[in-house]
Amino acid sequence: MRRDTAARVVGAVTLGWLGCFAYLTLSPQIPDLPGLSADDRVLGTGHLVASFILAGLVHLWLVLARPGRGPARTAVTAFAATAAFGLLVELVQFPVPEREPQLADAVLDVVGAAAAVALLARVPARVLRRPATTVAVGVVGAVLIAGTAAAGVWGTTTTPAERRCPGDVPDGELASRPPPTGEPGAERVERGLVALYPLDGLPAGDVTGTLPELEPRGEVEQLDPHGVHLDGDAALETPGAAPEVAGRVEDAFTLEAWVRPGDLAQDGPARIVSSSDGTDLADVNVHLGQERHCLSVRIGVGGGDAEWLLVDDVFDRPRRAWHLVVTYDRGTVRAYVDGRLRARARTGGDGLDWDPDRPLLVGNESTGDRGFAGDVYLVALYDRALTPAEVRRNHAAGPTP
Repeated sequence: MRRDTAARVVGAVTLGWLGCFAYLTLSPQIPDLPGLSADDRVLGTGHLVASFILAGLVHLWLVLARPGRGPARTAVTAFAATAAFGLLVELVQFPVPEREPQLADAVLDVVGAAAAVALLARVPARVLRRPATTVAVGVVGAVLIAGTAAAGVWGTTTTPAERRCPGDVPDGELASRPPPTGEPGAERVERGLVALYPLDGLPAGDVTGTLPELEPRGEVEQLDPHGVHLDGDAALETPGAAPEVAGRVEDAFTLEAWVRPGDLAQDGPARIVSSSDGTDLADVNVHLGQERHCLSVRIGVGGGDAEWLLVDDVFDRPRRAWHLVVTYDRGTVRAYVDGRLRARARTGGDGLDWDPDRPLLVGNESTGDRGFAGDVYLVALYDRALTPAEVRRNHAAGPTP
């Protein structure tokens, strides 16, 4: 194989991987693979591997297309180009609502580029110019690029017109269990806290003193040492309006709950926590609910409309508890489960529409026909969107404040 042909082959693969790198970093639709969900450690490893591959391709292309360059100059150029591209991709994420730039990802891009260049700089140029090397790079590159393109086609998220929770889940009620304990030394985030209900007594008081007590409606069982058990009909509800909350959450908020459904098949969606006065989209400020194995999130966005997300495979098996968090900030909704980001969406409407006359409810709707059966251990509301690190911090702290 002639060297100019080999350079073109490697150059094409390099350009294709540039596009893969950008897609893997910017796309909000990376599919969850079995055992490899969108966990920070997995995504961080992806940055490391992606930059390693890119730096290797750039280095190989320079060896083929610029044979007069010295090995040191080739290595420095390949490293600088890859590190700069990784940094550029992170900077591009600032105006992209579905992505959050991370300094750690940029550092991993640099480390991956350095590792690839350090490795290839030790390989003699004559070995890199062999036809077999070019053929192997072309085959592997084609497989990687095709796989990334397939992820873009088949890994897309559910559209709003397809709001349903597919698949089967185990039926039957689940016995109540003690909730998990937090990690030693972990403390909850306090900045921006509007209300915190540890649910360690009935009526349940807000430890910040901002919102009224959550009063039982129906038979609510107090759990030991904290939390409540709801039978599917009962609920907790704040009486009266809370206009001071509307003023604090008009631009951003976080709603958090620690729960354990008593039935993995209940739907409606069954209301876990909500601020609403009815079941129509126009009646909700926000809700966290269960739609069989899906987490249901609704946020009122003005004009009588609401953003509605269904996150698949959340309540997928019996467990001790789930940590659920939804954040809203500048038109972007994010849903976290057990400290991991599971869904993102850009809202329509005219911005957040929080009606101060709607009560806060736990376990049912104000209409009484969206009951949740299960245990609720903690409910919290913030006047800002918690960062991913802060969500993980609250998850580590556990359901006991």
